[in-house]
Amino acid sequence: MPHRLSRAPLRALGALTIAGSIFAAPTATAGELPVDLAKRPLTLPKGTIRAETAFDIFRVMIDTPFGTADETFVRWITGAGVGITDDFEAGALLLPILLSPDGGFGDIQVYGMYRFIEGEAEVGARLELNLPTDTDFGVAFGLPVLLRFSDAIRVDTGLTLNIATDPTVVGLADPLLPQPIPTRSTAGIPLVLNFNATSEIFLGGRTGFGVADFENFGDTVFIPLGFQGGYSLEASKSALIDLGVRFEWPFFITPGGNDAVNANFYRILIGAEAYLDVF
Repeated sequence: MPHRLSRAPLRALGALTIAGSIFAAPTATAGELPVDLAKRPLTLPKGTIRAETAFDIFRVMIDTPFGTADETFVRWITGAGVGITDDFEAGALLLPILLSPDGGFGDIQVYGMYRFIEGEAEVGARLELNLPTDTDFGVAFGLPVLLRFSDAIRVDTGLTLNIATDPTVVGLADPLLPQPIPTRSTAGIPLVLNFNATSEIFLGGRTGFGVADFENFGDTVFIPLGFQGGYSLEASKSALIDLGVRFEWPFFITPGGNDAVNANFYRILIGAEAYLDVF
């Protein structure tokens, strides 16, 4: 008999729209900067505003002694960011709306990110705060890294440490997502590859390595697997729009779990990001 799940798995996913792009890399550009995703910088350029919205669908199916717990969670999320300087951006997840199976309002999240190395390899530092409008207060420290291998290929990686007021929710998270605090669903050392087939079309994949609970390190290691793609449209000389979709298994491989491969957990994101050069 199907059993009802709480919203905890969805909350564990965290925000999709803070500290970076929903589909691919941490930022995008507008104005005279390139449409190509692979050529974009780690932080938003000075005077560029990013607005983003997406539908987030997350399915969970777990076998229990009492039957199968099967639930699909749906959120509609909206966020924004702004480039204060070329090396510093700030933003927030403003509207985390829970649609299914129960309606509600999630946690608001805010972030700041500073780039201290730029060029073919870029490195930054990020601080995120999870405001307890739904769950608990949390803080995350990140070290996002961008590597360019050509004008058409980029890899985003790095490291993030999440600390929540609930001591059981301490782990490593993906510094590229716009990210979850607290979280148990994204990689602590992510590996996100994106390739520009044309200036407008980008395709890529993602994996990484994560730990959900340091106190049970060996039992809570996980490796995600996913794919993304999208289209970048230069709407005007000062405006850019990204449309995209992403599919992933957040806990695809769990060496310490009952099942080594978990294809029953999956996540789909469909959304858009707009960038406007305003000052």
